[in-house]
Amino acid sequence: MNREIIDSLLTGMLESGEGVSDLLFVAGKPPLVEYHGKLQDFPIDTPEGVMNSELIEQVATIVIDGNERLTSDLAKNGSCDCSYAIEGLARFRVNIFKQCGRFAIVMRKLASEIPTIEKLGLPPIFREMIKEKNGIIFVTGGTGSGKTTTLAAMLNELNRNNEIHILTLEDPIEFMHPHVKAAFSQRELGKDFFTFADGLRAALRQAPKVILVGEIRDRETMEIAMTASETGHVVFSTLHTINAGQTINRILGMFSREEEQQVARQLGIDGTMKSDNAETTEVGIFLNDAAVSKLEYYLSTSVSVSCDPAARTVTTSITMTNSVDRDDLSYYILALRSPRYGGERTSMLFDVLYFAPPGATIVGVDPGAGDASELDRTSSEDGRNAQSIAVMVDRGQTRTVTYTSQLPEGELGPISVRYTPTVTDTPVTIAPSCTELTGP
Repeated sequence: MNREIIDSLLTGMLESGEGVSDLLFVAGKPPLVEYHGKLQDFPIDTPEGVMNSELIEQVATIVIDGNERLTSDLAKNGSCDCSYAIEGLARFRVNIFKQCGRFAIVMRKLASEIPTIEKLGLPPIFREMIKEKNGIIFVTGGTGSGKTTTLAAMLNELNRNNEIHILTLEDPIEFMHPHVKAAFSQRELGKDFFTFADGLRAALRQAPKVILVGEIRDRETMEIAMTASETGHVVFSTLHTINAGQTINRILGMFSREEEQQVARQLGIDGTMKSDNAETTEVGIFLNDAAVSKLEYYLSTSVSVSCDPAARTVTTSITMTNSVDRDDLSYYILALRSPRYGGERTSMLFDVLYFAPPGATIVGVDPGAGDASELDRTSSEDGRNAQSIAVMVDRGQTRTVTYTSQLPEGELGPISVRYTPTVTDTPVTIAPSCTELTGP
């Protein structure tokens, strides 16, 4: 089997009906075409009328085309990702993998038309974001949520209106951008560079004004991206996170605890604030910098800590107020909301992460009235119990989330609360009832 035969087979599969999205090759089945979410057999002229492992391996060999990285990935990991194109007809995102020791291939047909901000119905803030001259812009969401398509529309808008050099690092290239006003350089992992970190490091010497990194997967790539964003470049990228709070935590999680403060400052996130009684309560403030200039006028938060010495319990209340009074402001807080929670356009999603005192057990969480999602129960590096929750605060409303912890014997240790978004002047009140537990 050669490339001409494979291209002829793929062409026949693509032209077999409307709405083709995926082509599948699995041993023991005919070639499969997915139309509008349903698989259909495609006839093939073999003795058994099906694909066997040898035929699929031949297709894989043609697609891999001698690429050493892809060959290595397939051998080491059992799968590899790449792209394939039929000139003048279609491009595919390809995954080649092993199942039951035999080869299998899935080919996703990529859109040939470059999306636009207008056709995607993106809000006006996206036109404002692409005017930035430096910084990092993340488009986040789950698999299939439209991250790549959204980025393509943003780059298309830049291409149509700006005489600049745009450089992309992708795995694989999904949308082929023509040269309009911008000069486009599109590089593919495995063909043009070997790691995102290497590609991004080289990009700094290739005079781009805009850099797209398909996905930031590790600390090294994040460090270089942050450096690029501080040296006259705008970096666009994606993360598999569902809201701003999780995104910030994912970024900080790539670094050690000792480095978090520095990274937070680089991202424009206010680091750590402490109450007057620094021995007992520490409140970490994490802020989405892209919205700070608007949010600080409309959002307020406060923390209060009270104790029951007899029962040895401590109650921490986080009060959040959303004072947004303009409909158009919702565009500035768009990145901090998650559509799965619903709410009005000017509702605000708060992520709250509470760390109990050392040795204490979280025995109660009251999210207050309204929509809420209990996200996670974890433990910190020092073994403290932690609980995260996401709550929606509607326009003009105040909401309080309350945590109750049962204390062990001994003095009351630190209590930490992290939440997004917030303002930089969060007051912390510690009730006199805690004095008996905190010692002299």
